[in-house]
Amino acid sequence: MKRAFCLFLCWAVCLARRFAGELAVAGYLPDYRFYIDLNQTALYLTDLYLFSVQMNPTLGEMMLTGCCLGQDHLVKAKQAVAYKKEVSGRQLTLWLTIGGGGRSEGFQTLNGKEKYRQFVKAVELISKEYGIGGIDFDHEALRNHQDVVGFFRFIVAVAPALRKLGLSVSIAIHVGFSIPAQVYEAIDRINVMTYDYPFARLEEVTSSINTLIDSGIPSEKVFLGIPAYGRHQQHVGRVMTFAEIVDAAGTHVVERVQGPWNEFKFDPPSVVRQKVRLAKEKRLGGVFMWELGQDKQLNIFPGGILLEAMQSEAEKHTLLSDEL
Repeated sequence: MKRAFCLFLCWAVCLARRFAGELAVAGYLPDYRFYIDLNQTALYLTDLYLFSVQMNPTLGEMMLTGCCLGQDHLVKAKQAVAYKKEVSGRQLTLWLTIGGGGRSEGFQTLNGKEKYRQFVKAVELISKEYGIGGIDFDHEALRNHQDVVGFFRFIVAVAPALRKLGLSVSIAIHVGFSIPAQVYEAIDRINVMTYDYPFARLEEVTSSINTLIDSGIPSEKVFLGIPAYGRHQQHVGRVMTFAEIVDAAGTHVVERVQGPWNEFKFDPPSVVRQKVRLAKEKRLGGVFMWELGQDKQLNIFPGGILLEAMQSEAEKHTLLSDEL
């Protein structure tokens, strides 16, 4: 009897180790959201995306020193990594996002072997100083087919050099964006902006993920985006952060609501959990939040209401069809 119990305990521990952290839980933190309690947030993340740096290729090897993340942001993020390690014994990987909305023009002039070399050197300098573990590319100024081809050529050219530095590589894409095999084979992650539908319904998100996987992209490279904001049902340009909705409606309301609140449609914790379960069912690499700082941190939810829902659901073990 004692032996049977020991075997069961060993199985349970091994199972827990196998599935704990198997689904990555990531979040984008823009420079304008660093007012959050980042140390507490870090405890619920496996990956933190620092958003973002605008390239200025005219500066050569210093091309990543301009807008918009500054030294203070990078130092604070590095401290959060140390805090998580000290408190939980777990790692937090920092990613540096290059580009983003209004910050992507530098991609247009970054071409040729010498510019690529300077870019890799610029990445090496900043990653070594601040403990960056991954580089994320978010090109939001793709105006035509030529721009897309140039961006893909750049990714394929620099990804091997970044990997030699010990860095992982990801790209952020809008729903419906096609990625050729040469590109997705060169990178580690594809962060899909599945929150960029007007209301990010589960059916739409599922369809988008299926399309990517059906195109040949390995599911473990696909990461599903979850919004921390809501949109007005009649005027989709009107946005409220989840924190603003909580402040207006109350925590007890947003935890129970299944539909819109005051005509704002948003993802409550229950829907966040559904999307995490979808990521598990599809064997995706993980989920990520856009954006950290829009979530609501409280004493009872120090990491944030939505982020804690993401993390707790991600750590649950759900039997998949081929395990039954």
